[in-house]
Amino acid sequence: MSAPNIAPPWLIRVHHRLRSASFATVMLAVSLHMRDKDYGWPSWLFMVLVFLVYPQLLYWRSLRSEHAVAKELRNLLLDAMLLGLAMAMLGFPLWLTVAVTIAALVNSATNTGWPGVGKTLLAAAAGMAFGYLATGMRFEPATNWQVTATCILGLAIYLVVVGNVGFVRNSQLRQTREDLRQRKADLLSANQRLQVQLTEIAALQQQLREQAMRDPLTGLHNRRFLDSVLEREAARCLREEQPLALLMVDVDYFKRYNDRYGHQAGDQCLRAVAGCLQAAAKRATDLAARYGGEEFCIVLIDANLDMARRLAEALRHAVADLGMAHEDSPLGRVTISVGVAVMRGDGGCRADDLLRAADEALYCAKQNGRDRVEVDAVSAVEDDRVAMGGLVKLVWHASYECGRAETDDQHRLLFGLANRLLSAIVSGAGADVVTDHADALLAYVGEHFREEEALMVKHGYPELAEHVAIHQQLSVRATELAACCRAGHCEVGDMFEYLAQELVFRHILGADRKLAAYLAERQPPAA
Repeated sequence: MSAPNIAPPWLIRVHHRLRSASFATVMLAVSLHMRDKDYGWPSWLFMVLVFLVYPQLLYWRSLRSEHAVAKELRNLLLDAMLLGLAMAMLGFPLWLTVAVTIAALVNSATNTGWPGVGKTLLAAAAGMAFGYLATGMRFEPATNWQVTATCILGLAIYLVVVGNVGFVRNSQLRQTREDLRQRKADLLSANQRLQVQLTEIAALQQQLREQAMRDPLTGLHNRRFLDSVLEREAARCLREEQPLALLMVDVDYFKRYNDRYGHQAGDQCLRAVAGCLQAAAKRATDLAARYGGEEFCIVLIDANLDMARRLAEALRHAVADLGMAHEDSPLGRVTISVGVAVMRGDGGCRADDLLRAADEALYCAKQNGRDRVEVDAVSAVEDDRVAMGGLVKLVWHASYECGRAETDDQHRLLFGLANRLLSAIVSGAGADVVTDHADALLAYVGEHFREEEALMVKHGYPELAEHVAIHQQLSVRATELAACCRAGHCEVGDMFEYLAQELVFRHILGADRKLAAYLAERQPPAA
């Protein structure tokens, strides 16, 4: 297989030229020395092989070697040995011996330093010993003037060439070092510019992150940031058992305001309301955000219902005190409605539940005339339970209605049965009374679930399986609580959590509302 077409290393190229030229010069001197002496053709053949063929053979091998430079440094010792052998065969002619020895030593010193000089002397001595064994010991130092002149001139030219090669190489190295210094300086300069650019990019990224978290119109945090904060704080609320309050704010009759005064005035109105929210969120941990459109939110960390309600009322008055005229509002000025919900640290509420509860409370505030604050029913009951030591009941509210009269009637009845059971437990009624109420509630829950499942099957409800799975989970939990009542150790907290969180939030306000919406779409229009 042929060697790849790659240029040989610099050292190989230079040594090939020096070896070829210097060995040819020595061959000339040897020829001048041998012509007047009685040497047979084997000696002439050996000299031709050593001084003319050998340099080309070495170069040919170097081109095909994977470690050409290391092999070339070893070849210097082979040069010294062959030269010693040739000088011994010629009888050690003085100027020839001096010239080739000096040339070999200079070459070794230039390429391998002082250790190479010693090895070169040993290699030359070994060559001379081989010559002595091959031809016998002869000593004929005399040379004619042609040989002497050729050796002196050739040695001088060789030393000048070697010096010039060293000079060129040193010049190249100096230039390389200068280039490296310049590149280092350029690299440092480029690195400094890069650091400046990175600092500018980091500042720009921070600015972009801030812009990504802010609503461009009002300057408040946006919905994306609000959702992330709610998720994080809800998890912390549960972990550290601290309350978390949420205020949902809506500008009353804002569409009418936009239609009458124009969108620029509407934007100014939203900015003014946002300023009131920002002023109300005084604590470092409070967060005011734009939820979307004309709706805003305030997140209050470690705030109970009373604190949240008072802040909501102060905010409502602050907006009213702005005195922005609104001729298409029954109130004659810009007002807000606020829904309040609180998540307690010992419950199982999530961020989505808190948002939904605050939204339901806001819906109540709007339904009840606007310009008011309403508290989520479950949050109010939870707060009452804490304040009054467990004297609790479930309060039906219009916001719980799903729009289907039959379903709403069943839910109201379910509230009544649940409150009878809660009253019996709190008042310390006998186990028989508590058990009767628990059985009545359990029986009605089962009947209600069966009627719903029959409706879903009849109308082909697509989420039948998921809804039935919720029924089964609620039924199993109700059965467990009823068993506790029969055993006489039912806790009011466990019962209330089941009724308020699972039955009300998960079933009535969740699954049943979706079912009612699906059935309403398939209800034939009235004649």
